[in-house]
Amino acid sequence: MEDLPYEAWRAVVDVNLNGAFLCAQAAFRQMEEQDPRGGRIINNGSISAHVPRPLSVAYTATKHAITGLTKSLSLDGRPYRIACGQIDIGNAATEMTERMQTGVLQADGRLAVEPAMDAADVARTVVRRRCRTSDGVDALRPGRPGGTAGGTPCVPTRPLPGCGPGIARRRQGLSPA
Repeated sequence: MEDLPYEAWRAVVDVNLNGAFLCAQAAFRQMEEQDPRGGRIINNGSISAHVPRPLSVAYTATKHAITGLTKSLSLDGRPYRIACGQIDIGNAATEMTERMQTGVLQADGRLAVEPAMDAADVARTVVRRRCRTSDGVDALRPGRPGGTAGGTPCVPTRPLPGCGPGIARRRQGLSPA
């Protein structure tokens, strides 16, 4: 932490937090003005906000902030039928997570390989999240300009592999059961 340059901190904050804010702000403007009003924003959180890895202060702080942003957007969007939720993905298999296949530092000081899921599965989960509008129409149907679920968050019908309580317990050095 003491060796983290401010420029590196700022770069992570700019991408993870400021980027999410600016995208949400643009989406809000469009969703408020369209007819019918409303829509759904799904923010990209992280299990690291709940169970951080060592030496990840900037990433962890921004993912905590995403949760606050999501809750605030959800509240502020109510009058406009804008729902905002968050998905805490875990380890999606990308170039960024390749190092996890050889082992990453855990809270207990040991190196451990962490499971990863196919990034395409993550995309399918976001697309398939089914939320019904007050008129019973699928909010994610192609051609519909958005939709809400009355502020009720939608959840995948089955957990994604490589995420959830099991991976959180593994990061703490506990059995995934």
